[in-house]
Amino acid sequence: MSPRRFALGASVAAVVAASLGAWLRFYYAGLVSLPLDAPDWRHAHSHAGVYAVLFPLTWLAWRRVGLPVPGPRTTALYLVACGVATVTFALGGYALPSIVASTVVGAIWLFTAWSARGVVRARRDALRLAPIAIVLGTAFIPAIAVSTRRDPALANGLVHAFLSILFFLVVVPAALARLASRTPADTTDTTDSTDANTTDSTHERASSRVDHALSDARVFGPLGLVAALHLGPLPNLAGAIALALYGFVVAYAARRAPRWPRALWLAFALGGLAMLAFPSGPPHALAVAGLHFLLLGPVFVSLADARGLPSLVAGGSALAMGAVLVVDVVLPTAILGVHAHTLAGALGIGWAIAAVVSLRS
Repeated sequence: MSPRRFALGASVAAVVAASLGAWLRFYYAGLVSLPLDAPDWRHAHSHAGVYAVLFPLTWLAWRRVGLPVPGPRTTALYLVACGVATVTFALGGYALPSIVASTVVGAIWLFTAWSARGVVRARRDALRLAPIAIVLGTAFIPAIAVSTRRDPALANGLVHAFLSILFFLVVVPAALARLASRTPADTTDTTDSTDANTTDSTHERASSRVDHALSDARVFGPLGLVAALHLGPLPNLAGAIALALYGFVVAYAARRAPRWPRALWLAFALGGLAMLAFPSGPPHALAVAGLHFLLLGPVFVSLADARGLPSLVAGGSALAMGAVLVVDVVLPTAILGVHAHTLAGALGIGWAIAAVVSLRS
């Protein structure tokens, strides 16, 4: 599948996901009515974003670094399944049609993971985790299906773990790899003295050792997994520490990126550090705010290779949306009140416009 078609599919999905999310926020603000059940609408919004925006852009990043990606027919089937899943989730929530469509999506994920299994041995960086993380994440799906009606709280925690594993161990490594592919290599000033060159060379070797240590899957993987479980069914102090360290590792890996993506990844790291205030797990609304910022901000800007004004608008909208939702949690009625949802919806529309422009470039 050509990059243009991957980008086209992601553009359409971004508009759909953002429109569903904005409508939901305007509904919470009392500005519009909702023709369907809010939980089902929310499921459609989140599945459109994860299925049809993040994974196609992740595959684009894989393609850029030489990893196998789905072919034209598989991609066409995948996008059709994403569309069916979004519509059926909106109409009926977790029911047979949406489960069948999601099964097709999951099967293609597993097929892609199997096709990319060679990277597990061939690479040392965090990209080698992707095939394993996809299999691990999809292993949560049967437990989610069984517990959805019997124990909704457990099912909710498992969903958060499932998504966080995919985000932290599949999507974020792909975003960092895409970012690294556009980062110019460092150059050495040949006019320096011999002593200066020796010092620079020593510094570069030391820096390279740090880079390899921090980007090594043996560091990235355990931190990401423990952080994901912390946001899911096993919140604990160790998980909060892992989340903070994971943010630091990601921000360090992006330190040579262009200024704006680097700032967005640093903001994510600072948010992870702030989560140490919640050793028993952050409030649900706070976790939602953080994940929205992560995915719409640094992840999207990096995966889409967004530049110029669209990059600033997309990242700025994500940052502002995250801030608005955080303020709404910490000071729910003192400052923004019901206007928090209105602002979040408007920022989502602004993000969608910037996203489409970025993906068309």
